[in-house]
Amino acid sequence: MRALLILLLLVSCQVAASTPKTLVERGELRIKAWLNAEQQFVVGQQVDLTIEVATRTWFTGGTRIKIPEVNNLVVLQRDAFAANLNLREQGQTWVAQRWSLQLYPQQAGIYLLPSIALTVSVNDGSGSSVKGELETDELGFEAVIPEAMSNAEQWLAAPVFEVSEELDRPLEGLNAGDAIRRNITFRAEKLTAMMLPSVEAAAPDGLAAYQELPKLTDKSNRGKASAERREEIVYVVEREGQYLLPELSFHWWNTASQQAELIVLPVLKIDAGHPTSAPGQTNLSDKQQTFDVGTASRLYLPLAAIALCILMLLWFKTRSNSPDGILRRANRSLLKGNYAVAGQLLYAWLARREFDRDGLRLRDQLSGEGNDSALDATMNRIYGESDGQSLTGLPLRKKEPAQTRTRLSAFSRPNALELNPGNSSGARKASAPR
Repeated sequence: MRALLILLLLVSCQVAASTPKTLVERGELRIKAWLNAEQQFVVGQQVDLTIEVATRTWFTGGTRIKIPEVNNLVVLQRDAFAANLNLREQGQTWVAQRWSLQLYPQQAGIYLLPSIALTVSVNDGSGSSVKGELETDELGFEAVIPEAMSNAEQWLAAPVFEVSEELDRPLEGLNAGDAIRRNITFRAEKLTAMMLPSVEAAAPDGLAAYQELPKLTDKSNRGKASAERREEIVYVVEREGQYLLPELSFHWWNTASQQAELIVLPVLKIDAGHPTSAPGQTNLSDKQQTFDVGTASRLYLPLAAIALCILMLLWFKTRSNSPDGILRRANRSLLKGNYAVAGQLLYAWLARREFDRDGLRLRDQLSGEGNDSALDATMNRIYGESDGQSLTGLPLRKKEPAQTRTRLSAFSRPNALELNPGNSSGARKASAPR
């Protein structure tokens, strides 16, 4: 019995002493790390680091990785979960987890990766769970700049890279105030969206450019990573003219073919009316331009229509300010009940009439045979009295022979003209002059 107790005590001590490191020493647990097969990497290229943890039993908990920090090296973990698999080696079965990290060197040089720590939980073979920390071996690699890219200011490295653009409207027949929406989309594999190129919203004088915040999208599907960056720029035509938006060039190193490639978005020609010579603006052609009949009609017909409208307005204004026109306006004011306005127009009409200056009598100019009662009713309305008689308009006499023209400027104030000269109080009496 005593011997059995001692044996049980030794076994329990051995179990209690088990750690991930002791399991590694016994060959029941292992960890290894490696880089993808390239011998030499390019600056900006994705370097894949794979970490494999395998046990001859099973995992009893989650595995956590401590991401290392290295100068000029971006280290990412795209996938939150490991790839689980079963391995058969030399007649033994292993349960394995494979974790992936993505490395992006930002400068040329040699990079040394320190040991990466992983926290694992496994069964020690006796039914107990063992949790502890394991570390990978140190790794190193070199990143270079291809000779073909040595003169490029900006470039990227990827196996696939695409650039496309979309415009929401044609670039011809635009007017001042019109807006153009331009979408430029970058797509690449084995890159992150933050590493894709950006576009500067520059525009010549006469166009205003407004840039939205870029939309970044990263995707990972079964170990295949892709990225997308979408730039949106709105151009607003501030004045008519013809404008050029310069071409956009994007250099990249094709890591699949190991060749330098170039993607170019062509020049955009914006036609917003007549060419102008504003600074920073380029005409579409340096040769002398000729206009066809259609172009001439578009240019001159609107101008002719505007000139015709101005002439018609001047004619109506002149006709309205003629003596007959003023009297017609006075009649309309009376019929609408605007008696004060009608009185002012009558004085203006009297000043514009052609008659002998000694005969400045409104009654003489308006009254005629049988019209005195209508004139009295009109004047009563103007001066605030009403005799119950309805108004149908002013009693006009027929046109008289033209006499000496008296300019309106000869009378400084229309109120100086009295209805009956010699009656100084006629214009202010409560009852209209007879």
